[in-house]
Amino acid sequence: MDSTKTSLSVELVVEVVNPTMYESEIPYLEMQYSYHGFVLGSVTIRDYYMKAGRNHIPALVRFSPFELGGSNSVANGIDMIGLYLSDLAPNLTISAFEGSLPSMPLLSKAMSMLNVTLPIPRLPREQDDHAELFRSSGLRIQGSDLLKAATVRMLKHSLILRCTFSPPLRILSFIILSLELQSQ
Repeated sequence: MDSTKTSLSVELVVEVVNPTMYESEIPYLEMQYSYHGFVLGSVTIRDYYMKAGRNHIPALVRFSPFELGGSNSVANGIDMIGLYLSDLAPNLTISAFEGSLPSMPLLSKAMSMLNVTLPIPRLPREQDDHAELFRSSGLRIQGSDLLKAATVRMLKHSLILRCTFSPPLRILSFIILSLELQSQ
């Protein structure tokens, strides 16, 4: 894992099934991924031999919306991460571009016309004891299991809000920047 002021790079293993009997060597392949049409980052594969059947491909995934798409991509990237951490599965579009396979410019150009849109796989997590209690309480947050329970107490002009969160990541720090409540 590596990061700069405007990017984050993570090495992942991607499982791909090659349904054909053909095999091929991939010296270098770079693709971009986007959310709602705004490029957020890239996926790079180096020196891999693709065989028939299941392949576990090491890939470098780089999240760098500012460098690849500017301020609109940053806003969309923040939205996408927020949805993902709220246990929703936003869709990412993966696409090649003309420089995706530098050693094969004609194939890169042909591949640049293809896009694949997939939901981001959810992170596995343990169920907690509060899940059923929260579901039966009638409280819902856009289908999310992030907020498990909430208690609100009013004391004169102050409000105490106690929440139990169950984020998809085991260790997660977050800051609530604003909170809007509405009584009915």
